[in-house]
Amino acid sequence: MLDTLRRRAVFYAEWFTIPRIVARLCREDWSSEPFDKIVVTDDDLQWATVMYDAVIYWQDYFFGQMLQESWENANRIFVPRQRTSRNAELYSQLPDEFTNEIAVKVVGSSRKAIKTLLSRWVKASYIQRVKQGQYKKIMKVIV
Repeated sequence: MLDTLRRRAVFYAEWFTIPRIVARLCREDWSSEPFDKIVVTDDDLQWATVMYDAVIYWQDYFFGQMLQESWENANRIFVPRQRTSRNAELYSQLPDEFTNEIAVKVVGSSRKAIKTLLSRWVKASYIQRVKQGQYKKIMKVIV
């Protein structure tokens, strides 16, 4: 969480430090071109560090708990979407033990298409062939 706040704090530190450098240069040299030689001093870098630390502190104080809670809620509530294929839907509609005829009624395809589908499921170890035209489910659900 602090990494997110740190990314933002850099910009705030720059926004507070650059006007300070410009004001110092204008104060030191009132000529027409005060920005010919822009010099960043150690004092400017210390100022930027103070601004950075202050911004981190106040962001954490005001937004840290809110940010942490929102991430925890998102992790707690988030449920990845499960995609179910047509195959999985058809498989779930079949009883634990079924015949070719039952599969034809459930799937609604030709006997040839059912034969191909069932042979794929046997190869994938979703079902087991009990005897000619009779099958038994091995897995409860397929994805």
